[in-house]
Amino acid sequence: MMKIEVFRNAKWLIPLFGTLLCVFISCDSNEGAVDAIPSPLNNVKIENIQGGTIFTYDTPKESDVILITAEYPTDDGGKQIQRFDIAKHSFSFTLSKLSPQKRFVELYTVNKYGNRSETVEMEIEPILPYAVTYLREVLNTLTVNAIANGIQIDFSNSEAKKIFFNISYKDNSGTWIDYGQKPSSSEQQGSIEILELPYAEFNIYLSDSEQEKSGTKSFSVTPIINKMYVYGEVILAGKLENAGWRKEWAEIMEKKATGNFELLVYNHKENGEFLFISSRGADAVIYGKEGENGIKKNSEEKFIIPEKGYHKIIFNPTDITYSTVKVDPADPIKENVWIWGEGFVEITTAWNVYGGVKMDKHRENPNLFIKTITRNLSTFPPPAFRLSDGTITFNWKEKLDLDDFASHSFVLGNEGEGYAVIPGNQGEEYVVIIDLQINKGVVVKKNE
Repeated sequence: MMKIEVFRNAKWLIPLFGTLLCVFISCDSNEGAVDAIPSPLNNVKIENIQGGTIFTYDTPKESDVILITAEYPTDDGGKQIQRFDIAKHSFSFTLSKLSPQKRFVELYTVNKYGNRSETVEMEIEPILPYAVTYLREVLNTLTVNAIANGIQIDFSNSEAKKIFFNISYKDNSGTWIDYGQKPSSSEQQGSIEILELPYAEFNIYLSDSEQEKSGTKSFSVTPIINKMYVYGEVILAGKLENAGWRKEWAEIMEKKATGNFELLVYNHKENGEFLFISSRGADAVIYGKEGENGIKKNSEEKFIIPEKGYHKIIFNPTDITYSTVKVDPADPIKENVWIWGEGFVEITTAWNVYGGVKMDKHRENPNLFIKTITRNLSTFPPPAFRLSDGTITFNWKEKLDLDDFASHSFVLGNEGEGYAVIPGNQGEEYVVIIDLQINKGVVVKKNE
């Protein structure tokens, strides 16, 4: 009876044992699946197309394969990895946006457990896209010519597609800089002017709205020089004895019908020095001496005028040379010159000026007159002055705000309304310098 009772009580153990056996068998089966390596792609074929390659293959037999992965080198030496869902790409996929060069692509499958198959390596060589071919055709039609302060790009665009011009240039320090804008055009025959780029070397490539690109083409031009300045001691506003000074001074040259630039200067000391510069701004290109009469861009070796007196400086922008010619001055035009106006005082007497202050004639240059004045009024409008010999007014050719200390021309006679505005604040001292030989005058701020 005891044996029968034990057997009856053990009946409930049979289902439990069966359950444990099933769990054990199932776990052992899953462990094998997790470690399984999927089969590699089989029967892989390629078709090179414009800008890419089509890959075809037999559909993987394993049901747990979820991805096909392609790895290949990029044009800049990196690596690109693309993954394709097997549900959407069971027998083919396409790589696109590729340049037309040979490269090897590594293919492998990945199952749902993250295991990858052995690699299948295929060599591809995509065909150049038509868009790139067309951009290169347009690029080959480009011509680049210098215009005043920039370049003009001429091109032929037979299909009238919208094309973007990507431009870089070499600046005065030799650094390549991307031009901040991307001009575009849809003209069949067109021209684009790029201003504010007075440089000689350019790189240009073309692109379209789909970001396809042509190759890069280099261009060299001879910049057209439309303005030139003389910078140094030999000019009117250079350092004169006890007269005032400017750390940086540039006098604009006059462009003649011959294309040359000329400037009449007064060399107030022996071996006066100067340079040519392209502007008064921070972007100025410096032209210094090279050889006997040559000029070199970005050279700071100064030109020398040995003799005192008046000299004409001539700059030839065609062959980039210069010359100087000694000029005998005319007889002094005037013996006495007055500054007249209101709003300033003579520094030596400190009285308000309404009728005029007599200027001092320079002891070496009979055409040069100098006077130190102080701004007296701080109210609006600012003080202004003209010049006179007592009977004839010297009229400035335009109303001048001399806050930038630029020199300006004037004419003799009573016609016109030109006057000079005194810059700065009340109490500041300025030196007025005029040269009647070259009909120019300046205001120079005195040393602090």
